[in-house]
Amino acid sequence: MDGEKGETYGKVLKTLVMFGDAIGAERLIDVTHPVHIVTSSIGGILLKPLYDIMDELIENGIRTKEPFTVDPRPYDHENIRCSDEEMKVFNELYSIQDAYEAQLVKVGLQNDNAYTCTCYLEEVGNIPKYGDILSWAESSAVVYANSVIGARSNISGKGRYQGKFYRGVRGFKAGRQSSGHFSKKRF
Repeated sequence: MDGEKGETYGKVLKTLVMFGDAIGAERLIDVTHPVHIVTSSIGGILLKPLYDIMDELIENGIRTKEPFTVDPRPYDHENIRCSDEEMKVFNELYSIQDAYEAQLVKVGLQNDNAYTCTCYLEEVGNIPKYGDILSWAESSAVVYANSVIGARSNISGKGRYQGKFYRGVRGFKAGRQSSGHFSKKRF
C-alpha cells in the first residue's frame, strides 16, 4: 500500500484491506488457485466506474497472477430465438459487452472458453485441488468446490467484482482459516 509497485497497485491493496475491515477479517489468507468472477456489462453507464478501474489497471500493466474464469456472457443471439424488440433491448443493455470482454482479456482472462458457471470442469480447466483456498464468486461453483472437491471458498456476492478480481491480482483475500475442513474428498 506504500506505492512501491505504483499508485494503482496500492489502490488494489487498500481495497482488499477495506474489504477485510468491513467483514471483520483477522488477516489476509493466501489464495492458492485462480479466481472466478461474476459480472457482465449490463447497464452500460451504470458500470462506468468498473470500466474506468479496468482501464486504469490495464494502463498500469496490472494483471491477475494466474488466468481467471468468469461467468457466462449475458446474452446469446445465435442460439436463442429473440423477437426484434428483445434484440433491441439486449443490444442496448449490453452495448459495451465487446469492449468489456477486451478489458477482461487484457487483465488476465484465461481464454474464450472461460465464460461459464462451471469453471471446475475439465474442458474449462479452473480445477482446484483438495485444500485449495479459492476466491470464487459463482455460488454453484463454490458449493461444488467446498462440498465435493474439499477446497475452500466463501461466496462474496455478485456485486463485489472488484474484490474477487483484486484477490486474483494480489493472491490473497481477507478472512479466517476454516477449522471445519473435511479430512478427505466427499465423493
